[in-house]
Amino acid sequence: MPVPTDGNLAAMQSRWPEVDLRVLSSHLRLAKDDLDDAIRHYEGFLAWRSALGPVSIASVEDNLRANNGKGPFMLTLEYEPEEAGKHPPIIMMQGMIKGTRAEMVKQVVYTAERAQALMPREGPALVKFLINTQGGGFRMPDADYRAAVFDVLHQYYPWMESSQVIFLDPLYVVKMALWGMGKIFGPSWKQKFVVGSKAAWPEGVKDPDVEKYMETTPGGKALGWEADGTIRYDMEEYIERRKSEERKKAPQEEGQTE
Repeated sequence: MPVPTDGNLAAMQSRWPEVDLRVLSSHLRLAKDDLDDAIRHYEGFLAWRSALGPVSIASVEDNLRANNGKGPFMLTLEYEPEEAGKHPPIIMMQGMIKGTRAEMVKQVVYTAERAQALMPREGPALVKFLINTQGGGFRMPDADYRAAVFDVLHQYYPWMESSQVIFLDPLYVVKMALWGMGKIFGPSWKQKFVVGSKAAWPEGVKDPDVEKYMETTPGGKALGWEADGTIRYDMEEYIERRKSEERKKAPQEEGQTE
């Protein structure tokens, strides 16, 4: 994948000095280091994001509560304040999200923007996806899912391209799909995907960042597995925590705009 030249990245930064360089660099890579195309692409993202409007926990809480919080869902795990920004963000998914296309877009946007907010300031824009395919919620992606999830992440959040994906006890069809895509796209692509196990939790995940989250945070310590194979997670605590943090942040943002 082409690495953007310093001149083009500097030109992008001069237009958007407040934006993370890793984000701008990812849009340049998506545009194959064509500066004009990258500028148009990022301007298109800004226009799309503005048209979508604010996306808060209130925008997605009904989807997160579906099936008594057992999913399908996707969310960015929250570290304790003293650890936030020190580790790659972890996006946890139970199956494949559902809803209308608009509802799924908001779920993706809320999750991606929480991950971006929790990214360490230094190092690559690395995100860890922890995906449980068991217990229902896994299906062949239809047009709405592809547009809301795959297209949105690829077109508007290309900084997530260096993500690592950990499948927990994947179904046979998932294992075969990973094997086939690794054959097609080569070993470097295949390295993005890891098969973990819930049998030895959390060591079976085979990822030090996920293990650290599980061992050091209250939410991680309480995380476990239901008899049907779905993730046991305190969804109400997560929703209330996010609401509380958003209420605290709102007055600060209002003060900055006065």
